[in-house]
Amino acid sequence: MHIVLVILAYLVGSIPFGLLIGKMQGIDIRKYGSGNIGTSNVARTLGKKAAIQTLFGDGLKGLLMVLLARAVLDDERWIVAAALAAIIGHNWSIYLKFKGGKGVTTTYGAYLGLAWLPALATIAVWLAITKATNKASIAALTSSLCAPIFALLFGVSTPILVFSVLGLLMIYLRHIENIKRLLAGKENTLSRTKDVEREE
Repeated sequence: MHIVLVILAYLVGSIPFGLLIGKMQGIDIRKYGSGNIGTSNVARTLGKKAAIQTLFGDGLKGLLMVLLARAVLDDERWIVAAALAAIIGHNWSIYLKFKGGKGVTTTYGAYLGLAWLPALATIAVWLAITKATNKASIAALTSSLCAPIFALLFGVSTPILVFSVLGLLMIYLRHIENIKRLLAGKENTLSRTKDVEREE
């Protein structure tokens, strides 16, 4: 049951909501902007409504898989394994030839299911920095650094602390190109680009 649930978490985490939402509007999100399937590129390409839909889809798949794991498993280490599997699925989706998003929303959704107080604090930092800078990468990189700090402050268990650290590392791994653009002063904002052409 433990391994089956981890595999299920990976498969659910692999669902590319940004791509699916774009397809419903006649857009392959991978062909526009950064080419990423996550909320930020959806916001720049398709606007706020599609971005919110993507945000909820990507966040809920992390949260719901943790809640399911909590309901059927009694070992917190395996619950954390399911949470990490959902994030890995998002980042390296089996449905997209092991390509995917950057994992921020799915990570924070899973974190909410594991430890809601430090997760809410982390998400608050994420939202505040997004609003202040209009750059999703700065918000992701800064808030993910806060996640283990909040985990320690709120006294979470060792498996959840490990989750916060591994989540941080995966976020930084997926943001290497963003870090390079930030250092070069060329990072994109969340402002919507010009309208894109729909597919026939």
